[in-house]
Amino acid sequence: MSRIKQLLRIMLLMILLSFSLHAVDFGFIAGKNSKPSASTWGISAGSGFFVPLVKLEFELLNQKDLGLKDVSVGLKVRKKIGKFAPYAVIGAGAKFETFSITFKDYDYFTFIGGGTHFYIMDLFSLRFDLRYQSYSEINNVRLSAGVFVHI
Repeated sequence: MSRIKQLLRIMLLMILLSFSLHAVDFGFIAGKNSKPSASTWGISAGSGFFVPLVKLEFELLNQKDLGLKDVSVGLKVRKKIGKFAPYAVIGAGAKFETFSITFKDYDYFTFIGGGTHFYIMDLFSLRFDLRYQSYSEINNVRLSAGVFVHI
């Protein structure tokens, strides 16, 4: 578990560095988790990175049905092709009831997934996303969609 904490700290540092370097995208997402079955909604933000085609992504989601929240950080490889920008993403996160400084109250997970942005205009896109999340005791599939602004 300490390796996951260390990975989360490194990813947080990468987020802070990347937001100061390149264009940012920001969006509202909503979807459904498979286990336990719950509706989820929240925000997603991303930024370019040092390597072309690689973006850093940060998400904060709420699962009102279960009273839980989760936060995640991932690396996304994305290439815009016309109006579409397909991507693959991998990362880690934590699920919790209330924010706490003690890390024992969190349920950590890793994820892998993919999807696409469909650009309505250069500044706006619709995102469709599928992710496989692996917790210590269960595995979850999240299907979501969202509206994004690209600055």
